[in-house]
Amino acid sequence: MGPRGGGGGGAARRHRAGPRLPARLAQPAAGAELPAGPDRRRGRSRPPRLWRGLPAAAAAPLREHARPGPAAAHRLPLGRFPGASGRLFPGSGDRGARPARLRTSGLCEPGGRRCGHGPLPRVVRWLAARARQPDAAVAAQIRADGIDILVDLSGHTQGTRLAVLDHRPAPVQATWIGYANTTGSRAVDWIIADAVSVPPGEEGLYTERVMRLPGCYLCITPPGFALPRGALPMLARGHATFGCFNAPMKLNEDVLGAWARILAAVPRARLLLKSRALEDAGTAGAIRARFAAAGGDLARLDIEGHSPRPAYLARYADVDMMLDPFPFPGGTTTAEAILAGVPTLTLRGRGGIMSRNGETLLTAAGLADWIAQDVEDYVVQAVSRARDTQTLAPVRARLVPGALADGPGMARRLAAAWRAMWRDWCARG
Repeated sequence: MGPRGGGGGGAARRHRAGPRLPARLAQPAAGAELPAGPDRRRGRSRPPRLWRGLPAAAAAPLREHARPGPAAAHRLPLGRFPGASGRLFPGSGDRGARPARLRTSGLCEPGGRRCGHGPLPRVVRWLAARARQPDAAVAAQIRADGIDILVDLSGHTQGTRLAVLDHRPAPVQATWIGYANTTGSRAVDWIIADAVSVPPGEEGLYTERVMRLPGCYLCITPPGFALPRGALPMLARGHATFGCFNAPMKLNEDVLGAWARILAAVPRARLLLKSRALEDAGTAGAIRARFAAAGGDLARLDIEGHSPRPAYLARYADVDMMLDPFPFPGGTTTAEAILAGVPTLTLRGRGGIMSRNGETLLTAAGLADWIAQDVEDYVVQAVSRARDTQTLAPVRARLVPGALADGPGMARRLAAAWRAMWRDWCARG
C-alpha cells in the first residue's frame, strides 16, 4: 500500500494487461500444508537468502540451481527479518511505487535505511536500475547473486517484468501485496494472503499455493505527524458527509447507483470524492454525468483532486464515514481512513483477494460488522449508520489501527512465512 496525496487506487491505477502469460499454466494448488524440520539444501543447513520485487511466469526444474554465489556489490541497507536473515531485493519494474509500498507495509522507514527490526547487512540492488536489460540477463544476475526466495511486488501492473520469472532464477518464488490476484502462472510458487482475503475453500482460484499470514496480510506505517481527530463532523454541520478517496476507475454504475440511493435516503447528506485523477476536468465531468444518470443529486456531490499528503490525510477528519467501491474496494485508502479514525463501509467480496481487501482491513481493525453482505445491505447500513450519531461517534472515537500499524509484527510474520516456504522447498529435495 503506497502513500499518496489526493486519492487511492494505487494498484488499479497501475493495472494494465501485462505481458502474455506463458502457455505452461499450472493447475490450482491446494492450500499450504508445510512440513516441519530443519532447513536443508544439498545436505547443508543455512537461512535462506531473500530477493523481493519481481513478477511471475513459468517454471524450470529446481535441480538446475547451483550453490548461491557471492554477495553482489552496491549493497543497500534496508532491513532484516527476524529469524530469516539474508538478502532482500525490494524493487520491481515500477521503481517509484515499490519503496513507498514497502514503507507503508510497515517494513521500511522513509529513506530505505531500516526495515522491520533493524539494518539488513546484505541487500542486493534495485532491479529498476536494470529495467532495460533483457529478461534472461536479469534472471542470470539474480541467479549469480545466489537468491533463494524471490518475491514479486508487481504482478500484472505497469512496468512488470513477469517474463523474468519464466527463467526460474530462484528456487522459491512468491507474490505479495502489489497485485491482489493470482498471477496465473506456475513460476510463482506462493501467494501471500490471510484467512479473510483467501478464506478456506477458495484455493482453487489461485495457481499459486496460498501462504496465509496470521492476522491481516497488509500493514501500514502511520505518518510522522499527528492526524486531526475531533467530534463527528455531522454534529457541527447538521448533515452527514460520506466520502470515497479511491480512484474513479473503481466507480462502476452499481456503485454510483447505491450512492445515489444513500443520498436520497439521508436528507442534506453530501458525498465527497477525492482522487488525483479527478483533477482532470474530463474525468470529473464524466463522474458527474454518470452519477446523475444513476439518479444522484449533483448539488450534493463534491469532487476534489490532489492535495499534499498532510492535507490529504487531514481531509478524512471532514468525513463522517467512508463508502468503499465494489467489487474492487480500497486498500491504502481504507487503511488511511482507519489511521484517521474514520470507519469504512465495505461490501463482502465474491472471490479473490482483490475483492476482499476491505474485509481483511476492517476485520483487523475490529470493524467486521461494517462488512455488508450485499448491495441492499450496503445501502441500508450506510443510511442507518448516518442517522445514528450516538452509535457512530463512539465507533470513530475508539477506532485505532492496532496490528495494522505493527511493522515489527508484520516483519516477524513474514519471516515465519519465508522460513516455511524454504523448509517446504528443502523437504521436497
